Amino acid sequence: MYGITRQGRSTLRAWLREMLTTVGTDFPDFPAAVSMLVLLTPAETKASFEIRAKAVGTALEELEVDKQAAGDLPRLFLLEDAYRTALL
Repeated sequence: MYGITRQGRSTLRAWLREMLTTVGTDFPDFPAAVSMLVLLTPAETKASFEIRAKAVGTALEELEVDKQAAGDLPRLFLLEDAYRTALL
């Protein structure tokens, strides 16, 4: 019979916290981590999402600063930023 070790459980929980708090290449890690929220305590989950929300807010602010700095560029040249904003 196989079972998860203490180290394996610790590694899994660390991975979950990292995937829930890190903003970046979200797919497929973030949805996979969300599907395993039951493995974290409600407090850990809340703290992870609060960290993520702050990181998303910061990333959106940075994109807005970049957009303002770009001035009156045609929208074509800002599509990547618009896409990133939509994803965030």
